[in-house]
Amino acid sequence: MRINKYQFVHQMGALLSQSRDGWDGLGRVSALIVEKARCDAAAMYTMNEERTAFALMAQSGLSSQDYAEGKVFPIKGGVLDLLCKGHSMHLSREREVQSLYGGVYKVVLMIPLIAGGRVMGRIDLLRKRHRPFMEKTIEFFMEVFPPLSVFIVNATLAHREPDKPELFLGAQQKKQEEEQRDDRPIRGRALSSGVACGKVILMSSVEDLLGVKRIPSPVNTTLAAIESEKLLLDKALETARRACLRSISDLEQTLSEADVNIFSMHAMMMDDPTLRQSLTKSLEDGHDITTALGLALRSFTAQYSKIEDSYLRERIYDIKDVLLAIKNAADNLRGINNNVNDLNKLLDVKHIVIVARELLPSQLIAFPIKKITGILCEEGGATSHVAILARALCVPMLVGIPGITKVVMPGESVLLDCHSSGAFGGKCFLRPSLQLVRRFAEPLHVTREQQGLPRKDAVRPVKRTFTKDGTEIKFQGNISLVCELPALQHYGVGEVGLYRTEFLFMLRPNLPSEEEQYEMYKQILDGAKGAPVTLRVLDAGGDKPLPYFRRDKEGNPALGLRGMRFLFHYREQILIPHLRALLRASAHGKIRIMFPMIADLPDLLEARKALAEAQKQLRHEGKTFDNAIPVGVMLEIPSAVRGVRKLLPHVDFLSIGSNDLVQFMFAVDRGNPQVSQWCRKCHPIILHLIRDVCRAVAEFPGKQLSICGEVGSSRRALPLLIGAGLRSFSMMPSRVPLLQKMVPELEVGECEKLLDEVLEQCVSEDDIQAYLEKKGILR
Repeated sequence: MRINKYQFVHQMGALLSQSRDGWDGLGRVSALIVEKARCDAAAMYTMNEERTAFALMAQSGLSSQDYAEGKVFPIKGGVLDLLCKGHSMHLSREREVQSLYGGVYKVVLMIPLIAGGRVMGRIDLLRKRHRPFMEKTIEFFMEVFPPLSVFIVNATLAHREPDKPELFLGAQQKKQEEEQRDDRPIRGRALSSGVACGKVILMSSVEDLLGVKRIPSPVNTTLAAIESEKLLLDKALETARRACLRSISDLEQTLSEADVNIFSMHAMMMDDPTLRQSLTKSLEDGHDITTALGLALRSFTAQYSKIEDSYLRERIYDIKDVLLAIKNAADNLRGINNNVNDLNKLLDVKHIVIVARELLPSQLIAFPIKKITGILCEEGGATSHVAILARALCVPMLVGIPGITKVVMPGESVLLDCHSSGAFGGKCFLRPSLQLVRRFAEPLHVTREQQGLPRKDAVRPVKRTFTKDGTEIKFQGNISLVCELPALQHYGVGEVGLYRTEFLFMLRPNLPSEEEQYEMYKQILDGAKGAPVTLRVLDAGGDKPLPYFRRDKEGNPALGLRGMRFLFHYREQILIPHLRALLRASAHGKIRIMFPMIADLPDLLEARKALAEAQKQLRHEGKTFDNAIPVGVMLEIPSAVRGVRKLLPHVDFLSIGSNDLVQFMFAVDRGNPQVSQWCRKCHPIILHLIRDVCRAVAEFPGKQLSICGEVGSSRRALPLLIGAGLRSFSMMPSRVPLLQKMVPELEVGECEKLLDEVLEQCVSEDDIQAYLEKKGILR
C-alpha cells in the first residue's frame, strides 16, 4: 500500500476546508478513505459525553439498510472496551461482524479517533469479501487518523448545525487527557538538529496579520488622509530599518557577522524602490498601510510562487519579514498594541516551542533566545533564513507538517526529535507522556547543554577514542557558521572536518569580496584555537543557488551547474578570488582545502590548476600563505568513486560525502518526500562502495580518508563502517559523544566479520536493519 501519509492527511484537510459544511466534508473524507483503503465502505462515529455509546456521523458505501444517520450503538463487550482504550480492532469472525453490520460484510477494521490524547470516536473500514487488512494498512491509518481527528473537530465546530449530534464531547476534561496520551510520532523534515521539549507558543501567519484573504474597501478618501498615511509609511520604514540594525547589534555577540547579515539584508530591502512604489500606490488609492502591505504581499507571493528554483522561491520569506516589520512599526507609531497572540502569558515558561505555519527571523528574535528550545512549522526550507538562524542558535527545527497549527493549542507540551535530516527524517510528539519524555532524557540534556554553551572559552581537552583492540577512531565536527565552534570545542572534538563556505555567500545580498571572505575565514581559524580546519570550496548551485546571480532555467538543478562546475563557469569572477581568500587565511591557522562535486580526474586537474594560479598571484603580490596546504576531494559522485585510484595520486585526503552519494547512486532527490523511501542510506550497495574506496586508499600510503553525512553519523552503521576500513568520521558535534561511547565496545575483527555477514545475507536496507536488531546493534 504505497500512500504518502502526509499527502493523505493534506488531502483530508483540504476536503474538510473546501466543503459547504462539516457534515458534507466528513462524507467526502469517508469516500476518500474507502478509495485509499481499498475497502467497500467506511463509517465514522463519535462518542457521547458519558462514553457509553457511539453515534454514526458520516459514511460512504453503506446501504440504507446498514445504517441510519445519528444511530446510537451502545458500548458493550470486550471489543468496544479495548477500542475505547485506543486500540484498533480487526474483526473477521462472522458473529462479531454480524453484531455490528448484519451479514453483508465479512471483515471490519475499527480504528479509534484520538484527539488531545482522548478517544473521541472511531472509523470503521468494511469489506464484503473475507480479505483481512494487511498490517501495513492498519499501521498507516493508525498514524494518519490522530491529526484527522482534530481536523474533524475544527470543521464540525465551525459548521455545527442544531439538529446534528455533537461530534466531540467533553474536550475540557483535562484530567482524563493527562491520564491517556498518544505517543505516536508525526513525521516532518528536520532543518536543525537536536531534541526539544517545551510549551507551545502559537504564532499567527503574516497573511493573517496583514489580512490578505479579504481586502477591505478604501478608507482614506480625502487628500489629507492619504498624505497622512504616506507620512506614516515614511516613518514606519525608517523605524523598521532602525529595528533591523538594532537586531544586528543585539545579536552580534551570539552570532557571527555572516549570520546577523540577514538583518542587514532586510534593512536594505526596505529601501527597495519597487516596494515603496507599490505601497505608495495603494495608499494613493485610499487604502491604509496594513491593507497596502497585504496587497503587496499578494502580488509578491503570486510572482514568487512561479519560481521553480527552491532557494529563490524561499526569498518570499524575507519579503514577508520586511512587510511584517513595517506593519509592526506603523502599529507602534499609531499606539496600537501589536501583541496579537498575547504571548506575554507564556513568556514565563522556561522552555518554549514556537509553532507557526511559517516562522520569520524577526518573529524568532522577538522572544528571549535562551527560552526558545524548539521550532515547529508547517512550511519552511533548509535555506530559509530562519532555518539558518535556528542552526546558528542550536535550536531544533522541524517543518513539513501540514495543519500542525490547527492541531496544537497554546501552552500544550510538544517534543521534537530532529536528530535525522533529509525528507521526513525528524518527528514530533504532541502532548508527550512522561514516559516518552524520560526516554529522550539524554538527548534532551545534550541539546539543552549545547544551547546553553558560553560563546567563549568553552574549550575541553580533545578526547581520543580507541576500539577494544586498540585501533584509534577519530571524530571531527561539521560546521556551517562561526557560532557553532563553541559546541565543537565543548564536546572535545579536535578538528573541523567540514566547514561549508557557501553560507557566507548565501547570507549576503551581493557577492562577498575577497577581503570579506578572508576576514571570515580568518575568524573561523581564530575561533578554532589552533585546531585543523577543512574548508570546503564553495559548493553553490543546485539547491544552494546564489540569490544575486541570474541563472538560466535548469530542468534538473541537482545534476546541473553546481559545485566545481559552477565555479569553473565563473572562474575569474568567483573561483580565483575565493581560492585566494582561502590561501591567505592559511597564514592564521591549519587548513585543508577540499574540492566538492569532482566527477573525474580532468575535473580535479582543472581545480588544482586554478589553485596553482591563485598561489602564483599571491606570491607575485608578496602575500603570505601556507605553501604546503593539504588538498582533497569530496567523493559524492559515483564516477569519482569508480575512478578513485586515478584521483588518489593528486590529493592528500578524501572525504566520502554520503548524502549526495546516496542521492546519485539511487537517482533519488533526498529532499523530496514522495521518493523518500528510495533514499536508502545504509544499503548494501553503499556499504560495498565504501569498502571498495577504503581498499583503494589503503593502496596509497599516507592518504587520509573520512566520511561525512547521515551514514557517517549513524550509530547502527558505525560498526559496519569500521568493518569497511574507515577510521575517521565527520559529523555534527553533538553526535560525537553518542558514537564515541560505542567505540570501546567494538573490535575491528568483529566489525569486519559483521560487515561480511551483512553483505552476504542482506539485499536491502530493511534487511540490514533487521539483522542489526537481531545482533543487538542500536540505531
